[in-house]
Amino acid sequence: MRCLPWGEKAIPSCLYRYTNQDFRRAAAAQSAEAGKHEHAGGRGFGHRNSCDANEAGAADSADSAGAQGNAVKRVPVERPGFAGLVDIEPNIGTKVGETFSTLDARPQDDTLPPMSDMMRAMVATGFGGPEVFELQHLPRPVPGTRQVLLRVRASSVNPIDTKIRRGALAHLAPDPMILGCDAAGEVVAACPDTPWKTGDRLMTCGAGVKGHPGGLAEYLLAEADLCARCPDGLSWEACASLPLVGLTAEEGLTRGGVRAGQRILVHAGTGGVGQIAIQLARERGAEVWATVSTPEKAAHARELGADGVIFYREQAVPDYVREITGGAGFDVVFDTVGGDNVAKCFEAAAVSGTVVSISTRTAADLSPLHAKGLSLHVVFMIIPLLYNQPGPRAVQGKMLAHLSQLAAAGRIKPLLDSRVFPFEQAGAAHALLESGNAIGKVTLTGFAD
Repeated sequence: MRCLPWGEKAIPSCLYRYTNQDFRRAAAAQSAEAGKHEHAGGRGFGHRNSCDANEAGAADSADSAGAQGNAVKRVPVERPGFAGLVDIEPNIGTKVGETFSTLDARPQDDTLPPMSDMMRAMVATGFGGPEVFELQHLPRPVPGTRQVLLRVRASSVNPIDTKIRRGALAHLAPDPMILGCDAAGEVVAACPDTPWKTGDRLMTCGAGVKGHPGGLAEYLLAEADLCARCPDGLSWEACASLPLVGLTAEEGLTRGGVRAGQRILVHAGTGGVGQIAIQLARERGAEVWATVSTPEKAAHARELGADGVIFYREQAVPDYVREITGGAGFDVVFDTVGGDNVAKCFEAAAVSGTVVSISTRTAADLSPLHAKGLSLHVVFMIIPLLYNQPGPRAVQGKMLAHLSQLAAAGRIKPLLDSRVFPFEQAGAAHALLESGNAIGKVTLTGFAD
């Protein structure tokens, strides 16, 4: 069921659920109203003062089709905070006596552009290389309980996006396969059980995985508790670059117990998560070292706040551990690379130290953990979304709000690759990230109005 505009000003779509008793009452009211206006020579729904002819025709068609038994029926509904037409699917499995919460619609901000029932989206048509993306026109989604609808202005690419597209994480693919965990944009519709209103500029990380089509689209359904206000002064692209990497870095440092006085090693210091981890670890008062591959990336890492850099292609783990720590090892090692690098993290960690990894889909010898008494923390930021965990999801929302405040104050600054892509070139953006040549986050600009 979805609410449709009624009256001079558009009312944004909002999920509206009710019992079969309400359905029968509304249908009876429709029949009585239709008969009255037919007798008076009207075309029905006399209190609706500005619905266009197309909508009226659609209503008439739906009513006629409804006589066949299974078609969607359109009926007028008046409830506190909402007056409009509601599309009803009779066979949705609702049982008599079931109770659902009533969600009132909110007026749309007049300054926002009008919404179409359709939207543009870059859809991966199958698993494979970057060439699988295709521009498609799909029905615009409708917000439900604790959701907002965003007009997406920017998104960014994360390794999980490329892994899903390649089929390495096929079980996490959304349907349709609209990727993009991160997004930033304006609220164009919000159900009243959220703290947001139309026109709010939000960034979010709660899409692009199973059950949640992602940000590479004109519009995005976002969970309200996984949204935060965009920091003042940041571009749409900078805002869209921050959520997933920021939450991952913050959760990793928190679980790793990073604090002032510790010596921290961050692998891939200019990668998406690494560049934020450097800045957040510095915020906690830690001494931070970062691995990099080139002098250019080394300069960026130092600008982000790294106390020192390690050229991992030139220095073996025992050598830089001896040179930097006197052989003692690092208190916390933050792995953002995975694969064979996990074993190097064990080697670089101090006795009774901690390893945090965001990529542990690998086989590794765990005997160093026992030999050194190490703690290993695996961070997979989207777990609260995948497993529908409202509590942890709310915690992430608070983390994201904190990150927004830090960014607004200039205490953290997203590092963005200089190459920015339009949504239509999503494949090229994926190819850049997979090449390993990106410095910072790869971002995309949303579809033009």
